[in-house]
Amino acid sequence: MRVRVIALLTLWFCLGVGLAIGQGGTRGQTSGKVELTSIRITNRQLINVLVYGLVREITSDPPSPGQDLRIRLYRVPIEGNCMEDTHGTCSNRYYLAVHTFEEGLGEAVDDIGEVGEIADVQWLPSKKELVARLRLRVLSYPSFSDSPGITLQRGLRRIEQWYELEVSVTSLLLSRVSR
Repeated sequence: MRVRVIALLTLWFCLGVGLAIGQGGTRGQTSGKVELTSIRITNRQLINVLVYGLVREITSDPPSPGQDLRIRLYRVPIEGNCMEDTHGTCSNRYYLAVHTFEEGLGEAVDDIGEVGEIADVQWLPSKKELVARLRLRVLSYPSFSDSPGITLQRGLRRIEQWYELEVSVTSLLLSRVSR
C-alpha cells in the first residue's frame, strides 16, 4: 500500500498538482496535526488516473539484477464506438512512472500517449546505470477486439508496432523497432 501511495504522489507532483509540503512539517516527517482539509483536485489527467487507472508493475518483485529503477505503467481506458453493435474501451492513455530505489535520486512520470493497448512489455539489459531499457508491443485496438463475437467497425484494422524505450528519471527516449 505504501508503494502505491508513493507512486500516486509521484504522479501527482509530475502532473503539476503539487502538495503543500513544508507547511507545519517537512518531507518524510509527520506534522503532528490531526486536522483534515478539503482541497478539490482539478487536474483532469490526475483525476482520470486515480479514478479509472489500472497499474502494471514493470519491475519484478524483488527486482532482478540490472533493474535499478522501479517502473510502473498506468493505463486509463477510453470508451468509444470502434466495435460493431456495442460501445466499449477502444483505446487507453498510458503513463510511465519511474523512480529510483534510493531516496533523493529522482522520479518522473511521462504521458506516453493514447493507443489501443500496450500488449507486451519486456525488460532488456542496459549497460547504463539508472537507465532501463524496455521493449513494448503496441496495438491500435485492445487485444479483446480479436475475441469471438467482437467485430471492429468497418474500415478499422488492428495494427501492431514495437518500440524500445530508454527510461531514466531525467529522460525517456522512444524508438520504433522491427519485431
